[in-house]
Amino acid sequence: MRHILTLKRRFYNIKNKEEKKCGFYFWLKPEINEMINSHIEDADKHSRSAFVEEAIKYYSAVIDGDKNKDVLIDKLSLLYKSTLKNTENRMANILFKIAGEISILNYLIGPTMINMTESEMQNLRNYAYDKVRKAHGFISIENVINEELNAINGE
Repeated sequence: MRHILTLKRRFYNIKNKEEKKCGFYFWLKPEINEMINSHIEDADKHSRSAFVEEAIKYYSAVIDGDKNKDVLIDKLSLLYKSTLKNTENRMANILFKIAGEISILNYLIGPTMINMTESEMQNLRNYAYDKVRKAHGFISIENVINEELNAINGE
């Protein structure tokens, strides 16, 4: 036994714009009719025709999305690639600047470290890495100078 879903003719006046709804008849299986009845409240629709109208709009959007899927995937792929390339360039620039600053420090400090033994050099390296770890990578030359001045003055 099949049920007929009837969408009755109604006329609405919405914001001075005439929106006319026409009646259509559809043959539905009883289980589809039960699905509409059981989900109409969850969908927050005031009538069966509003529920069916929203379902048709949603399904049409899904079909249109499937048609345009290849274009969207290509566009998103291009967007992700360009974003990653931009981030890669920024990180490379930052790493280059850091390497330059470290090189300057090495040339400034190198002559004073000529007479250091291998164990003193390893202790200094361990000390420096420990400071970087504790400061979460944020060490400024001003903080190092102040720390050394405090150590010299015995504070």
